[in-house]
Amino acid sequence: MLRLPRPILLIVLLFSTSTHAFRHTTLKMMSSSTDMPLSASTRTPTVLRQPLSYRVADKVVGTLFGIDPIFNLLAKKARESIMVRGEKIGVSWVERVDGLKQHMDELEKQYEEINRPLVVTPEYYKKPFHAYKEGNLGWAPAIEFEAASLSVHSPTFTTGPTELEEDGDAKLRGNFHARMREMLSTYTFTPSRIIDVGCAAGMSTLRLQASFPEAEVMGIDLSPYMLAVAKYNLNSRPELAQLKSERRVDYMHAAGEDTGLPDASVDLVSICLVNHELPNEAARKVFREAYRLLRPGGALAFMDMDPTAMAFQRIVNNPMLFALFKSTEPWLKEYVVLDLPSELQAAGFSRMDVKGNSPRHRTVVAFK
Repeated sequence: MLRLPRPILLIVLLFSTSTHAFRHTTLKMMSSSTDMPLSASTRTPTVLRQPLSYRVADKVVGTLFGIDPIFNLLAKKARESIMVRGEKIGVSWVERVDGLKQHMDELEKQYEEINRPLVVTPEYYKKPFHAYKEGNLGWAPAIEFEAASLSVHSPTFTTGPTELEEDGDAKLRGNFHARMREMLSTYTFTPSRIIDVGCAAGMSTLRLQASFPEAEVMGIDLSPYMLAVAKYNLNSRPELAQLKSERRVDYMHAAGEDTGLPDASVDLVSICLVNHELPNEAARKVFREAYRLLRPGGALAFMDMDPTAMAFQRIVNNPMLFALFKSTEPWLKEYVVLDLPSELQAAGFSRMDVKGNSPRHRTVVAFK
C-alpha cells in the first residue's frame, strides 16, 4: 500500500469519519444480474451529486497533486510499493522492466513502424493516468505495464492489500474470459475476427487469442509506446513465435472511437479494463464504433470495475479515499454514473448480460 505523507494521511483520517455517501440511481440499477435485457429505464444523472465533504476532498487532493514535487514524491512511492509487491509474488521488476530498457533500439524501431502520425490523440487521453504525468503516452508506462499489472492485481481475490496471490492478474483475466464465453455460448458464438480496444502492451490481446485460438485478433490503442512494447514482445518471445508466423495477432495505432476499419468486419469487440479511463462521451463513441464494426449477431464484451461491488463502495463512501483514487483515474467519476443499459441501447445493441468476475469487477456482454 502507498504510504502517504503525514499531512495527507491526517486529511484521509479526518474525512473517513464522514457519514456522507453517494446517492445516485446507477448503484441501484446496475446490479450484477446474470441476464438483463436492454430497457429504456430511468436515466442515470450525468453529473454526480456530491456532498460538501467530497467537493472539499477533490479540491484538497487536486491542489496537492497539482504541486509537482508532491506529485513526483507520491508517484515515486507508488512505483516503489508496486515493485516491492511484485517481488513478493515473484515478479522481478529488474528482469521485466530493465530487461526491456536494454532493447530500446528495437523498441524505438517498433514505435516508428506502428506510429500513425495522422491519428488524432483526444484531449482526455493526454491527462496523467496511474501516477504517470505523461499518462500512457511515454516509455515508462509502456515498459512497466506488464510488471505493474501483475503486481497491482495480486490482491484482487484476497481479503486485503497485504495478502497477495501470484496469479491474481491471471485469475482476473481468466474469469473475464470464462464469463464472456459462458454468455456467448448461449448463442453458439464462435468469433473468427476480434478487435481488442485499448489493448495497451498486448496482455489482453494475447489472452483473447488463447481463448479463441482459431480467431484473428487485432489490438488497437492510442499509445504507440504501448503498441511498440506489444509488437516487441510478439516478435521476441519464443512462446509467441507460432502466433506471429500464422499472423493470428496484430496491432494497430488507432482510437477506439474511430478505428477506420470496415463496417460489419468483426465478430467480437473486447474492451478490457479501459472503460473507467474514458469520459462518458468517449465511451458512447466507442460503443457506437463497436456496433458499426460488428457483423449482425456479433458481440461487444468488456470487463471493468463494478461500481456496485462492496469493495468499490468502501472507497466511494469515503470522500478522501475516493478523491485519492480519482487522482490517478481522472474519468472515474464519469464511469461511476454511466447508464450502461441506456447507452448500449442508444448505440444500437439489443441485449446485455452482466456477471461479476471478481469481488470488484464485472463482465458485460452486449449483442448486435
